[in-house]
Amino acid sequence: MALSDIKRLVVSFSPYRVMACYAIFFVVRAEGGVKSVVEGPIEELLGSLMAAGDDCVALHHCNANDVSNHGPQRSVELPLPSVFKEHVEVKEDPAPCSSTPSLDMPATGCPRLKERSFHNLFETLPVLAPTSNQIHNEACRKHSRIFVHQLKRYKLWALQMYDSSAKLPSGILRGNVNQLGDFDQCLAVGDGEESPSIDGKYCLASVDVRATALDSNDTETLHHAVDLAQAYGFIKSSHRDPGHFIPRFTTFQWGLCMPASCSSADLQQTLAEALSDYNHTSGLEFNVNVDPDMCYTRQQPGNSLGTATIITIIFFAIIICMAGVGTLQDTRCSKENTNNQGQLQRVIMAFSIRKNLDELLAELPAEGDINCIYGIRAICTIALYLAHKVITLALSPYSNRVTLTEVSNESWGTIFRASLVYTDSFLLLSGVLTSFNLSKELERKKEIDWFKKYVARFIRLTPALLAVVLFYAYVLEHIGTGPQWNLAVKRNADLCKESFWRNILYIQNFFPFEQMCATHTHQLALDMQLSLLSPLLVTLMWQWQAFGIFLLLCLHALSAILRYVATLRNHLSLVIFHGMTVKQLYETANLTYSLSLHRATPYLLGVGLGYLLHKTGKHFHIPKMAVWGGWLLAVYFAYLAMMSPSHLGLRNYEYNVHEASLYAAFSPIVWSLALGWLILACFTGHGGLVNKFLCCRSLVLFSRISYAVYLTQFAVFFYNVGSIRASEQFSLFRSVDMAEVLTVLIVSIFVTLLFDLPMQEVKGILMGGGHRRAKRD
Repeated sequence: MALSDIKRLVVSFSPYRVMACYAIFFVVRAEGGVKSVVEGPIEELLGSLMAAGDDCVALHHCNANDVSNHGPQRSVELPLPSVFKEHVEVKEDPAPCSSTPSLDMPATGCPRLKERSFHNLFETLPVLAPTSNQIHNEACRKHSRIFVHQLKRYKLWALQMYDSSAKLPSGILRGNVNQLGDFDQCLAVGDGEESPSIDGKYCLASVDVRATALDSNDTETLHHAVDLAQAYGFIKSSHRDPGHFIPRFTTFQWGLCMPASCSSADLQQTLAEALSDYNHTSGLEFNVNVDPDMCYTRQQPGNSLGTATIITIIFFAIIICMAGVGTLQDTRCSKENTNNQGQLQRVIMAFSIRKNLDELLAELPAEGDINCIYGIRAICTIALYLAHKVITLALSPYSNRVTLTEVSNESWGTIFRASLVYTDSFLLLSGVLTSFNLSKELERKKEIDWFKKYVARFIRLTPALLAVVLFYAYVLEHIGTGPQWNLAVKRNADLCKESFWRNILYIQNFFPFEQMCATHTHQLALDMQLSLLSPLLVTLMWQWQAFGIFLLLCLHALSAILRYVATLRNHLSLVIFHGMTVKQLYETANLTYSLSLHRATPYLLGVGLGYLLHKTGKHFHIPKMAVWGGWLLAVYFAYLAMMSPSHLGLRNYEYNVHEASLYAAFSPIVWSLALGWLILACFTGHGGLVNKFLCCRSLVLFSRISYAVYLTQFAVFFYNVGSIRASEQFSLFRSVDMAEVLTVLIVSIFVTLLFDLPMQEVKGILMGGGHRRAKRD
C-alpha cells in the first residue's frame, strides 16, 4: 500500500479525531521515540492489541533501588496508550507461573501476571510523577519515585494520591474540561500511618489549547472540536490573564496531586515536557502554567492569625458590643430620657438593633419625597445582582459549559451582558436625590454648605464600605478552602490588603481595574467624585438658570465625545460580545468604564431632573397626549439601550468598532432619558399602576438594604466559587442558588443594621440634625 493511501485512510478515520481530543487532557507518554505522523494514528488505534506482547513499561520494571538508575528518560513516567510507545523485547519466561500458591507467591499469583495487570491498568489511566533526573528538586524526585514504586505495590496512600488527580472525563465536547480532582483526599495524604512521611500537595494547573493543522496539506483540523471543548469561546482568555474577577473562560484547569516536596515549577516542567511532542504531531498545541498560588498543602493545626486579622475581628466585636449596649439602653430609656441624652449616648443609641429594625420596617417617607426611586433602586439592584452572577457562573467548572454559552447567546441574554444600564441607573438616582435635596436646602437657606454636605456623604457611605473591604482583606480567606480558593478569595484578599485605603478615599478607579480591591465598588468612587459637581451645578441653575443649563449640556456633550473617542481608538466595547477577550474587557474598564467624566451622563441628567422636580412640584400638569408620547418614547429608548446590542451575543458576530463607539456614546443618553421620564411621570402623578408597583412595601424594604446587597454579594459569590469541589450540571433554573441568595440577604440585613442605618443617624447627630434620621442622598 502506498504511503499516500495510508495517509488518506488515517485522515478519514474518525476515531483518530477522538483520540486527539483525548490528548488534550494529558493522555500522553513522555518516553520513547517520536513516530511519524502516519504511523501514530494506526498505532494509537491498535495500541491495546500491540500492548499484549509488551511486559515492561516505565512503571513496572523499576523497583525502589534501581528506579533512579533507569536508562534515558524524560521528566515524567506516564504509561499511556499514545503514539510514543516503547517496544521492549520480552523473552519467554523459562519458568511459567503456576496457578498454585507458593511461599514465593502466596496469594498474589504470578509476579509477571501481577506486573502485566498493573501495566494494563495504568496504561489506560495516566499517572503523573516528576521522577526524571531533569527535575532538579532532589526531594521531589526522590518522593515521586517512592510514590511510583508504592503505587505499583498498591499502597493505600499512593493510590489516594493517584486517585486525587483529575482523570479524563466524558463530555469533553460539551465543555467538561475543568477537572478539579479530589482536593480534600489529596491534602489528607500523609495523615495515615502507612504513608512514609510524604504529604500530598494539590495544584490546579492551567492549560491553554489551540488547534493547528497537522501539515501544510491538511484542510481538516481540530478547530471545531477544540471550540466545543472551550464552550465556543464565549470569553477568550489565556493563563496569563488575572482571572480573579473576570474568568479565564477558555483556559482549562486540571487538578493534580503530587508529593508536597515538589514545587509548582517541577509540576509545570513535567506537564510541559509531557505535552511538548504533541504540539506538532497531534494537531493540538498546549501551553501549560502552574501558578505557585494555586498549589495547596495541608495546614498544620495551631497556625496563628495575623495581627491585622485580629484587629479586624476586634473591630467587628466592638461594633457588635455597641449594638448590644445601644439596644439594651434603648429598651430601658423612655422617650423623654432619650431627648435629654448627651451626644455620646445618642451615638451609642444609634446602633440600637431595636431602633434600626423599626427604621428598616418603617412605612414610606413623607409625601414630598420621590418615593418611586425606592422601587427603581430595588429593581436595579436585583438586575445588577443577576448580571454579576454571570461572572461567577463563568468561573464555575460546569460539566456542560456549552449549554451556559448557548443560554448566554440568546437574544434576551443581552439584559445581563449590558450591565452598563444598571450601573448608570444608580448614578442617575444619586444625581436626582442629591440635586433635589440641595435645591430644597438652597431655597430654605439661600446657600449650600458644600464641605458639610461632602463630609456627611462620606460619613454615611464609608463605615459599611470599610467593614466589607476589611472582611475581604483579613477575614474571608480564613473561613474556607477549595481548589479555586486562592484564585477567587485569596487573590482578592491580597489586593485589599495592598490597596483598601484607595476604596476608603474613593480613588480606586484611578488605578487599573485588575488591581482594584473589591472591584465592583468602583461605582462608589464614580458617585463620590461626581457628587463634587452637584453643588456647583445646582447653584448655577438656581442663580443663573440659562448659564447653568448650558454648562450642563456642554458636560453632556463632552462625556459622550470622550466615550466615543476612547472606544473608537482602542477598539473597546461596553457590551460583552461573543468572543471578547479578557484583555479587551479590562481595557474597556480602564479606558472608559471606570472614568468619572466618561460615565457622567446619567449623573448630569439626574442633577437636571432633580432641579426640575423641585421647581415644578408634584402637581405639575402634563397634557395627556404628552404623557402617552413620553411613555412610548421611554419604552423605545429603553429597548434601544438594552436590546439593540442583542446580536453581539451571536457566535458568528464580528466586532464592529463604529457600532461599538456609537453605542458607547448614545446608550447612556437614551437610557437616562427613559429612566428620567419614569421618575418624572411617577412624581407628578402620571405613573398610574407603575408608580403603585414601584412604591409597594416589599420593594421599599429591599431598597433599604440595597446598598449592603451591593457591597456584600461578591464576598458570598467568591466564597462559593472557591469552595467548589466538583463539576455540576448547568441549568438556567438552577443558576441562581437560593441558599446563596438567602445568605446575601441575611448578611446584608446585618450590615444594614450594624453600619448603614446607624451611620445615617450618626451623620444627623454630627451634622446638627437632632434625632431625625438623615435622609439618603
